[in-house]
Amino acid sequence: MNTNIESDSMMNLCEQILNLDKSIRFVGISNNIGDVITAKYGENITPLLSGIEAEMSIFQSITRIDSVQAMKDKLGKIIYVAEVFENVKRATIILDSDCFLLVSFNAYADHDAIIMNKIYPLVKQMI
Repeated sequence: MNTNIESDSMMNLCEQILNLDKSIRFVGISNNIGDVITAKYGENITPLLSGIEAEMSIFQSITRIDSVQAMKDKLGKIIYVAEVFENVKRATIILDSDCFLLVSFNAYADHDAIIMNKIYPLVKQMI
């Protein structure tokens, strides 16, 4: 994937992913400094974080990926990085060096199965 991809294509990807599973709360695409390129919440979803908190959270997720990238030569390519909280689960997937997919799930979701069996195959077709 290339960050020069049209905004409509990125929004389309977000919508496709959001429709893969009812436990997906949010899907967004961010650049490598945490600026949100596009994002979409599921139907009837109330965000848990304010706008500023969400921006900070996205930046922290990208920073976390950057911090483990140094180990990829020994551990292999990062597929995704997940965070599990009491109220929500979040995952960050690298689309390319400048572009990240951000997904949040309801707390009960089997996020690994959804990512590996539904989201990652779709994303792999694009990268």
